[in-house]
Parts: sequence; structure tokens; C-alpha cells
Amino acid sequence: MIVLKIILMILGILLGILLLLLLAVLFVPIRYKAAGEVLEDTSVKAKVTWLLSAVGVHVSYDKEQDLKVWLRIFFWKKMLYEGETSEAEEEVLESDTFHKVEDAIEDEATKDTEDDQTEDDRKVAEDIDAKSGQDKEPSGEVESFGDDSEDDDSKDSRSASNKKVKKDASDEERTSDKNRKEKPGENIRRMIDRIKAFHYDDRDKAALSHIKNELIKLLKHLCPTKSRLDIKYSTGSPDTTGISLGVIAMFPIAYKNKWNIVPDFEAEEAYAKGSGWLKGRIYVYYLLLILLRLYRDKNCYRLYRKIKRF
Repeated sequence: MIVLKIILMILGILLGILLLLLLAVLFVPIRYKAAGEVLEDTSVKAKVTWLLSAVGVHVSYDKEQDLKVWLRIFFWKKMLYEGETSEAEEEVLESDTFHKVEDAIEDEATKDTEDDQTEDDRKVAEDIDAKSGQDKEPSGEVESFGDDSEDDDSKDSRSASNKKVKKDASDEERTSDKNRKEKPGENIRRMIDRIKAFHYDDRDKAALSHIKNELIKLLKHLCPTKSRLDIKYSTGSPDTTGISLGVIAMFPIAYKNKWNIVPDFEAEEAYAKGSGWLKGRIYVYYLLLILLRLYRDKNCYRLYRKIKRF
């Protein structure tokens, strides 16, 4: 009984850990954050983290260190990409010994190719000599076959050529018939007609409307929750600078987050200087709910089957 209780306790602990991990994956958000500045030098930093930053992917870029990408899991760190060549590697590449070794490798490669070429030339000369020796041999055995064998060979060759001509003619007729049946633009027109049929079918229209609404919800969920931008810019022309400022002001994200955008109407060259940051979060359970709603919709499933048969 004691052993059974211990086994049950261990199983209960394992199931509890699995349940805790499942709940963490579903309800602990994946957070992302990015910050950058464009002044004299450009620098960008971004990260995607999960479980209170215990797991994350980090990206950094600036003029001095170039692009770097690394993975972090608790206290373990793994560099995934490092664009800059280290100083030690640069010294090795610029050293005289490296250049000497590189020249020696190139000389050895050229020597090997020359040896291969001379060997090939020798083999070709031997083949030519062997063929010329065969041509000089007497051909009495060939002449002893007589005229009957020559006539048989000529008949076989004529019949084979006639069969080949007939086969080529039949293949040409088939291809011409196929080209007559399928014109170049017929497949495109057929596809356009099928797409138009989606618009006239009520069930397809309902499925497309449902997909559009779910995509809008998904984009809203993926958009940053907070952002900040301080920038001064010019397009090099006062009219285009004013037009671009009006276009930016049309979007709610600009005035809801109180972005500080200063246009420069006097500059004669295009430029942009400033800094900004944004952050947001993604819930896995929300993505699964969107997929589940689309999967349970019979109209969406019917549309998927129709597209698969395209």
C-alpha cells in the first residue's frame, strides 16, 4: 500500500506539473518590445520574451556591433547570429602567414589541375592510336557475309524509320488536338469564373465575411498596446512634408499614443531624426479561439474544401 501511495503521489505531481505548464502556455502572454533611435548613428533593440523574461529571443543592432541575435533560457545564453567579425579573426586574416598559406593552397590546386589535364591528354592520345590500329586490320570477315545480310539490314532500317515517322505524326496530331482544346487563356478564365462564383454564393460570402472579421480581431490583438515616438523629419519639399504629416495624423495610433512629430518645412534635403519604442503582448489561447471558431464554421470548412479542389 505504501508503494502504491508513493506511485500515485508521483503521478499526481507529474500531472500537476503538466497542467501548470499547459496553463502557462495558454494564459501567460508572449511579450514583445522594440526600441530604436535615429540620430547620428542608428541603433535598434528588440526582444520577444515569455514567462517573466525567463525565455526570450533578443536582437540588437548598431553601427559599432552590427547585428546580433541570441537566445536566452533562464541563465543559459546562446548566440544565434553575430554579424561583426571579431578583432582576433581580423588580425589572423590580415597576417602575412595567412596570406602565405592561402597562396600555397592556390599553387597546389593549380598544379593538381595541370596534372589532371596532362593525364587526360595522354588517355585521349592512346584512344586515338587504338582506333587507328583497328581501322588498319583486314576486313575479310565483314565481306564474307554477302549481299543478303546487307539487304536484310536495309529492310529493317526502313521499317524502323517508317514506324518512327508514323509515331511522330500521331504525336503531332495529339498535341495539335490538345492545343485546339485548351487555349492559353482558358485556364485563367476558368479560375476567374470560379472566383466570381464565390461572390454569388451566399454560403461563401458568409465564410469570407467571417474570415475577414477574425482577421481584424487578430490584427488588433497583435498590434502594440503602447508606443512612443519623438521624431523630426523633412521630405525635402514643404508640400510633400505637409501631405505626409496629414496622412500620419489620419491613423488613431498617432494621436492616441501622443506621438511627438515635428515637421521641418525649411530643410532642402530629406532626413529623419528621433527615437521611439513600442510594446505589446500575444495570448496563445486567443489565437486558438480564432482557429476554433473558423474550424467550427461549416461555411468556412465548405470554402476550404472548394479551394482545395482548385
